[in-house]
Amino acid sequence: MPVRYPLAPYASQSTKNLPIRLSHAERKSMRLLSGIIKTMCYTDRVDTGMLAAKPTKRKQIQTTEIFNFCFSVLVGSEFNCGIDISEHPSKLKRYENKLCALIERLRRYKFLNPDRLRMDYTKFLFMLQDSLEENVSTGLNDIRLISSIQTVYDFCDSRGMTDLLEEKSLPLCVTPVPRIANRDLLNKALRHKGAVVRGVIRKYTSRGISESDVERALYSIADIKQFDIENSQPIRDLLRRIKANFSPFRIESEELNLGILANSERSRLTHSHEQQFFFVVQTLTFWRNILDRFHGIWATAEAEMLDSTNSYTLRDSGQGLQRIQTNCVKTFEEIQSVLAHTIEEVVGEEYWTNHETPKRENSTGKWIGSKKIHIGDEQVPNGMFFLDKYTQICRILNPIVRVLEFIEREDAFTATFIRTKWQSGAHLTRLILADFMRQGFDGSGGDTWDDAGSCIDGRLTSTWNWCNEIAEKEFYPIFRLAGFSSFDGGLGE
Repeated sequence: MPVRYPLAPYASQSTKNLPIRLSHAERKSMRLLSGIIKTMCYTDRVDTGMLAAKPTKRKQIQTTEIFNFCFSVLVGSEFNCGIDISEHPSKLKRYENKLCALIERLRRYKFLNPDRLRMDYTKFLFMLQDSLEENVSTGLNDIRLISSIQTVYDFCDSRGMTDLLEEKSLPLCVTPVPRIANRDLLNKALRHKGAVVRGVIRKYTSRGISESDVERALYSIADIKQFDIENSQPIRDLLRRIKANFSPFRIESEELNLGILANSERSRLTHSHEQQFFFVVQTLTFWRNILDRFHGIWATAEAEMLDSTNSYTLRDSGQGLQRIQTNCVKTFEEIQSVLAHTIEEVVGEEYWTNHETPKRENSTGKWIGSKKIHIGDEQVPNGMFFLDKYTQICRILNPIVRVLEFIEREDAFTATFIRTKWQSGAHLTRLILADFMRQGFDGSGGDTWDDAGSCIDGRLTSTWNWCNEIAEKEFYPIFRLAGFSSFDGGLGE
């Protein structure tokens, strides 16, 4: 009898938007491009106050920088191509397809690994964005560097195995086996899944399709499912702990009171204990729902950013010059759809059925805080900027969840230390959660109400502000004992 566990949702239509995993050969060229963009100073040279006032000069520099990038890519990937271009720059158009293919691999890699190339990918996108401008494109012999992302469906279609995507056993094949405490059950689940995957592979290799191609298609879908689970699971864990340790309608003690007051301890918001409880739960639920639909929103945001008809303005936002793309309609609609779904979901919470709350203006009566979504303004210049914030949620919540798990394990030494200082592990867990819920969602972290407050992206700003102050917390020694080093990790690979 196989071990049962929840399977990830799967729809064959979704594979038309899911990128195919890079092959070994593609990874080699992807690493070349990632190395090149790490050494680029494109935005430093192009997005300056002086050039903003001299558009003609700026176009010339954009053209030169993009040409140099293309030349570097060709030299690194095929030396003879580089020699040809160095002798005859006008022949760049001849290598358009090669450049498109190489650039597509890096875009696909980033799509599959949103947490990678954190410091460099944005300037790469800005360069692609500029390559679409008419005057720049003309200076590059009308070369086009952007092609569509190769998807799982495209890959299967080209190999005559689209029926693989309709296999009844596919949800099991692409769902990661969860953590199971019982090692025998875990091994049994892994063996069962492995047998099912091997059966699917045998079925299609018998038709002359290579084993590596079938594996690549399956693992590409599994990669996405793994990303979804890894990024949303900390939110689910935290929501479970919050609901287990706090009631919105009862305050156990003053130190566990979630109420906050504006202008007190840097808070910008005033919420009662009940309001703050729901404010946090609703925010975490929204974050979870964003991450559940992350790749679909990413595809929309990137397409909108690289739309030749969707121009940007270079403007000083108070944090330096920003490329503000005001027409982010499709991305905005996707985010708004997630917000509407979240509001509908949290309204259905059993907490609300047991308690009446006064209706709020311009609201369903249940949503706490602002519904304002910043995209395409000085706070959030474009859709990709908005999404980049959400790739960092697991960086914040994973360390917190690991610390809470460490406390629950009750190691002999730490249990004595915890009892001496905080009475019990359960009480310490509540103190950490209470502090996070109060000061991690208090509207702080920005210079203005637009930068922080209770707006949709401002809530995440407040949470990062809490992270920046973690070393000042009374419970910080427990974080260190649990192996915590930082919330950020590496900024590059």
